[in-house]
Amino acid sequence: MFDKKGGVNHLIDKSLTKFVDELNDGLNPNPENYIAECPQEYRQELKCLIETTIFLKKNLISQSFLEKELKSAHDLVSRLAKERAQNPTNKMVVNFRKGDITTEEEKIVKQEIDRLWKEKFGSDE
Repeated sequence: MFDKKGGVNHLIDKSLTKFVDELNDGLNPNPENYIAECPQEYRQELKCLIETTIFLKKNLISQSFLEKELKSAHDLVSRLAKERAQNPTNKMVVNFRKGDITTEEEKIVKQEIDRLWKEKFGSDE
C-alpha cells in the first residue's frame, strides 16, 4: 500500500477503498474486478489486502453474540452473588479479581469461560 518513497500508493488505496465501501454497503463485490483494474505490479498486494479485509469482515464478532455473552456473564455473576449471600458469615460483593473470589467460584468461572469458548470456537482438542 506504500510506494517506494514510503508514501501511500494511491492506486491500491483507491481500489481497496471502493471495494470496502461496497462491502460495507452490503453488496458482494467481486475481488477479481478490482484486482484486474489495478496495475500489474500492485495486483498481488491488492489481492492480499482484499483477502485480509474479507477475512476480518467474516470473523467479526456480531452484536447479538456480544449481547448473549454479556447476558451469560451477568447470569453467572447473579448466581455467584446469590450463592455468596446464602453464606451469612462471608457476605461480600462478587468480582473477578483472583484474590477476591473463592476457589470454587474461580472453578465455576473457568468452566463457564471454557464452555463459551467451545461454543464459539469449538474444542481445541
